[in-house]
Amino acid sequence: MFQDLRVVGLGATASQNDTIGSVLNPFNIIEFVRKARHPPIRDIINGFEGVVKPGEMLRELRILMIYGSLFNVISAVVLGRPGSGCSTFLKTLSNKRDEFHGVHGEVHYDALLPEEVTKHFRGDVTYCPEDDIHFPTLTVSQTIRFAARIRAPSSRLGSSRAEYANLATDLLMTLFGLQHAKDTPIGDAILHGISGGEKKRVSICEALATRTCLTAWDK
Repeated sequence: MFQDLRVVGLGATASQNDTIGSVLNPFNIIEFVRKARHPPIRDIINGFEGVVKPGEMLRELRILMIYGSLFNVISAVVLGRPGSGCSTFLKTLSNKRDEFHGVHGEVHYDALLPEEVTKHFRGDVTYCPEDDIHFPTLTVSQTIRFAARIRAPSSRLGSSRAEYANLATDLLMTLFGLQHAKDTPIGDAILHGISGGEKKRVSICEALATRTCLTAWDK
């Protein structure tokens, strides 16, 4: 739940880099002090409120898995033109607040406050950025298996952590059509690897393998 949500960021003038001349110029000291005490700020989003009910996505997920489709699992959609604050809104709901000057208003994760989530449940709330950033030398299966292994549940019906990770990796790669590229490196601008669409599916599998309670997808 979020109410009266307001996110404040620094203005464009705060992102200018100083030169050696401007730093050593004694006439700029007053300006530096003024910016430190009163930085140029602006509201990125203001007056947002809403509720995302628990369990809706899980019910849709079970139905869609029966029909073999897992790509339209959506609980809430945020639409807006570029620069309207969609990414800021998703980052705030995902408790990624460090890059903003200030976040005001109420945000509750069921009965938990953002501070409690940061301290005790940081891995249960995830923000997936638009750019698909992975280790380029790791293969598709290694990338997904690592995510599954570090978030393996404590109760695994007698299976080991490695067995659970292997099963989860094979299941996700099968659902998202990545079995043919399981031994292919992710790649980057230098190392040849998988395609952009396959890399996006790897990002989705990686997030699902971590079994997060709340995931914000930035597209």
